[in-house]
Amino acid sequence: SKTAAVIKVDESLANSSGDQKPA
Repeated sequence: SKTAAVIKVDESLANSSGDQKPA
């Protein structure tokens, strides 16, 4: 599972790069 902080960073990276990556 992910912490809220990790999810937040994950979403930021996904938005920046334009695609979503698996954890």
